[in-house]
Amino acid sequence: MIVELDHVKKEYKVPCKGKSILHDLFLTKYKKVLAVDDVSLKIDKGETVGYIGLNGAGKSTTIKMMTGILNPTEGEVRMFGSPIQRDRIQKNKRFSVVFGQRSNLWYDLPVIDSYKYIEILYDVSKERFQANLHHISEILEISDLLNTPVRKLSLGQKMKCELGGALLFDPEILFLDEPTLGLDIFAKDNFLKCIKNVNAELNTTIFLTSHNMEDIEQVCNRIIVLDKGKILFDGAINEIKRIVGDNHILRFYIENYDNNNDIFMMYHNQEYKDGVLELRIDKNTLNIADVVNFYFSNYTVKDINIENNGLEQLIMELYGDWKNEKVYSVG
Repeated sequence: MIVELDHVKKEYKVPCKGKSILHDLFLTKYKKVLAVDDVSLKIDKGETVGYIGLNGAGKSTTIKMMTGILNPTEGEVRMFGSPIQRDRIQKNKRFSVVFGQRSNLWYDLPVIDSYKYIEILYDVSKERFQANLHHISEILEISDLLNTPVRKLSLGQKMKCELGGALLFDPEILFLDEPTLGLDIFAKDNFLKCIKNVNAELNTTIFLTSHNMEDIEQVCNRIIVLDKGKILFDGAINEIKRIVGDNHILRFYIENYDNNNDIFMMYHNQEYKDGVLELRIDKNTLNIADVVNFYFSNYTVKDINIENNGLEQLIMELYGDWKNEKVYSVG
């Protein structure tokens, strides 16, 4: 077990706004805000975990407790089998963190100079450093960027170099907090492929937070959904589909549609408008081929479009269940 959170809570004291500045200065009152509420989870070596939630859900607070930046108000955070605060110097050499809007590279210096600083800071031997630099440069395709000042790199190039620096000392776990923030679609796709390669080739454990569901779906095999500091779901994407339904949206472009002969009228999300019949069906309970055959046999269908629910829609449905006090924990 690489990381384990055991009934972790984190409270903040937030000043309440008073009647005046003088009142706030001398008679400040505080209220307690619960950022993380009784979170328990375990992360094994080699896992790729997506940690998602709305703004203020407690994602960044959780990462800060996992990495020892913050101490929990209650509960315990363990890394590599012992409390995170024990043997901090040695633990710091076994994990790495990349923040989307914070840089670990020197702005005016070539990338390689920042890498040499990391070599010294983390006490990496010259042989190990050269081997890691060669391997990581190949995986991330950054060999041509090493002698370029950081200020001259594009955002996508800079993030790949940030990732390279984070991997130079062979961390066993890599925390990524909104790493694709601000990247264009091409740079983001390239960066996410690099993360997948790092996990596949180095068996590095990945813990990724992102507001972009596509990032999570592309990289992670496990998803943890957080809401108001509590875990709403912990499991695989396929498990979400099993819980809320593996829904597909079918759109039939039909002329002169007559619903009197439609045996699928009972589906509550069926709608016919401007020549388009739209149905939302669960693949687990209904055969899509049977639905398609029915409409093509009984109506004049000019075209058809089929799309499945993306992760974002699945998460929205989970949040809907959360309001009905359903909580899901898988395996």
